Amino acid sequence: MRFKALLLVVLAAVLMLAACGRREAEPVDPISLLGTDGIMALPADTAGEITVFMWSGSGTFLRDVGRVYIAAEDIMGQNEAAVIATAREFNRMYPNIAVNVYARADGPNDNDISWDQYRLNFEMEFGHYPDIFAVHDLMSDIERGIVADLTIFEDDPIYKAFNPAIMDLMNIGGRQFAVPQYLVPWGVFVNRSLANAQNLDMPRPQWTIEEYFRFIGNHSPNEWYGADSPPWLLIDSGTRDFHYQLLNREPNEPHVRLNSQATRDLLAMMPRAVASTVWPQRNMGNVADEFMDWWWGPRWFQQGRLLAHVGDPWFMGDFANPNPDHWFHAGFDWDIYPRPSTATMGVHVGMVLDPMAIRNYAMDDGNPNLNAAEYNRLAIAWEFVKFMNGDTRAWRARANQLFNDDGNMAPSMNDSFPFVTGVAFYEQMEYWYQGGRERFRDPGVMPGFHYVLEVWNRGDIIANPDKVVPWSYEHEGSRRDITYEWNRKYAEDVTGAGEADPHWLDMVLSRLPDWDVAFNQRFDNAWANFYVALERFYPVQQRGGR
Repeated sequence: MRFKALLLVVLAAVLMLAACGRREAEPVDPISLLGTDGIMALPADTAGEITVFMWSGSGTFLRDVGRVYIAAEDIMGQNEAAVIATAREFNRMYPNIAVNVYARADGPNDNDISWDQYRLNFEMEFGHYPDIFAVHDLMSDIERGIVADLTIFEDDPIYKAFNPAIMDLMNIGGRQFAVPQYLVPWGVFVNRSLANAQNLDMPRPQWTIEEYFRFIGNHSPNEWYGADSPPWLLIDSGTRDFHYQLLNREPNEPHVRLNSQATRDLLAMMPRAVASTVWPQRNMGNVADEFMDWWWGPRWFQQGRLLAHVGDPWFMGDFANPNPDHWFHAGFDWDIYPRPSTATMGVHVGMVLDPMAIRNYAMDDGNPNLNAAEYNRLAIAWEFVKFMNGDTRAWRARANQLFNDDGNMAPSMNDSFPFVTGVAFYEQMEYWYQGGRERFRDPGVMPGFHYVLEVWNRGDIIANPDKVVPWSYEHEGSRRDITYEWNRKYAEDVTGAGEADPHWLDMVLSRLPDWDVAFNQRFDNAWANFYVALERFYPVQQRGGR
């Protein structure tokens, strides 16, 4: 156990949490501890108060939401509704723990107020920092010492039941700093109705990158197109040189290897998509204003005018909504496929991940070592976080909770996937399928999506969510993506030629060696800052490395 010294300091608190770290005489399947019976790690009479702080809500601070009745029509935000439903179930076990919730009405950095500033504003107004909060930049929060190290709970059966492929994304330097508060797989939307109407062969879900390019190589100008743009994202996860390398880097290896043959081969395929994708053709003056309508790929797919769409996976629930009056209902036959295999990578999925962290109570007194009182507060917050993320009772409560969505009653459960594995994953998916997502339940209707579930559960997830890894650096007085030039490789102002220019491929290939050097230096600098913070704020554990 990495925390032996710390546990000796807070022995009294650990005794209170004996169930959390108990060693059983016989191995226990952690999944069997989920579900209706659940597991309690704290005494039932534990008292305390926690505040959950999120974005995309109503902007109202609601107190003690599990014990004070709030009618569904008076709950004005989906995230508030989810926390309220969870808190009501949580208070059945722990009636003396008050749960508050505050969900910002906007996105994390909207209206020229950063998420960092918004959290500080909350502290100034209400007198305390949030206990549990959504994270927009996990690395920055670690460097300021404001997120707790959760590895102390690694023997908790619910902790062990969480998907290790996803936990690893937030396990940085050998420490577990967060869990998800929003989590969806990132594959490829495909339009079966359009393919059938045009007598095109529909590819299989176990497709290759070549099959993908053949599929999107079809179009009818100003009527429908193969995709909105060449599939740049499929390069990011389609080799072992970028996202895979960032996830699996060994000590002394480079962070990225974009100047590789595998990356060059995928880049060489991109010009094939220029003739059949919207944005290159629009930039050449070949797409009429009438087609553009919202100037947005999800809109074109929702209208049935794209064969495939690689981006915006968070629209899966909106596309599936059976109500034809729903603002983004897709009234045609469609599916979600995994990302296609390449010469060096099998089929896989990406991921959208918004982390949730717990406040670093150890720094309340300026000393980074937890004392008993600080540990007690951390344990209460962890008990709520693990219940909300891992316990099927919490999933059932959110599936059954409604809220007032601009005058229409809607379910509090959003499109976020279960975070557990095994039997419990499929039990919780049964609740996920409710509330407008019924289309996903039937493998006969969405065989590709059910293959995505298989890929997801075997851990073939290649992603570096930008809210988790070091992703930005200081540039001319502001923050810019570490891989900024790579992210805009299709643009003339970066590469020297636009994606439709016949010289584009030569230009981008010529820049790969310099980009590799620049990106790796920027990543080195970012990680150096992280390890300084690790030494300052998290000294009790041995230093690890990802």
